[in-house]
Amino acid sequence: MIREFLLINKNGETYDLNDLSSFLSEPDNLGVEIETEYEQVGNQYIEIGESIEQKKPSGDIVFSGYKEFFDFARFAEKKPLKLRYTTDAGQYFIDVKLKKLEKGEVGEEGLVCKMELESYGTYYKAVEERSANTHEGKVYTYTYPYYYSDFLSGTVTIQSDTENESPAKITILGPCVNPAWTHLVNGSIHSRGKMNLELDADRKLVVDTTEIPWSIREYDLDNNFIADRYEDSDFSTERFVQLKSGKNQLVFSNQGVGEIRIRVEAKIMYGAV
Repeated sequence: MIREFLLINKNGETYDLNDLSSFLSEPDNLGVEIETEYEQVGNQYIEIGESIEQKKPSGDIVFSGYKEFFDFARFAEKKPLKLRYTTDAGQYFIDVKLKKLEKGEVGEEGLVCKMELESYGTYYKAVEERSANTHEGKVYTYTYPYYYSDFLSGTVTIQSDTENESPAKITILGPCVNPAWTHLVNGSIHSRGKMNLELDADRKLVVDTTEIPWSIREYDLDNNFIADRYEDSDFSTERFVQLKSGKNQLVFSNQGVGEIRIRVEAKIMYGAV
């Protein structure tokens, strides 16, 4: 039976919580709690909303000594952290920070420290789709899995197997003029987006709902921020994309010459995994 934990800090450094020098034991608070709001009508209660309670994964880290404790504390300072949680059901992530790390004395078992994390959201599976000719000038090593499939140029399809809305980050590579997209869910139009701008060949536009606040920004190919392009939106369209349960298709177009090159990253969200 598989049960593995790995932490990733904001610098991309990893910390293995399965290592014998820093083993996470007695893991707890890994499930889900739903907060539901009701309205009473006579002797009946009508559900008017629900939300997933903030998760606080916890457990005991058994360090082999004080140096291992010190190294972990320095690692965890570089927040936000990403907890990679692997079981027989698959590999998932949750964005967290270190809330508590107790410290006592080294005993026969080692230095046993109670740890508590605090989440910024819920569990997710990282998914990416991109056109075959999408290249951004640099290749980066990612610490979570990406899934690829073939699709027609300008169209991305992502299947979501959860009832939770899932945020997405759209990257449009230049050159292009007035890029636009349509989001279809199970074959029906759900929303549209359009921008009134021109991107040079060494620029990219990122429309992002994976981080709060949602944003529309221009970057160069080295990921250096160029400008906030929210004001260049076509405000008659929704622009921002949240994936729904089922088959999500994003169909892109532009008024420039040549094929539009796009990349879509999504966090498929789960209450429990």
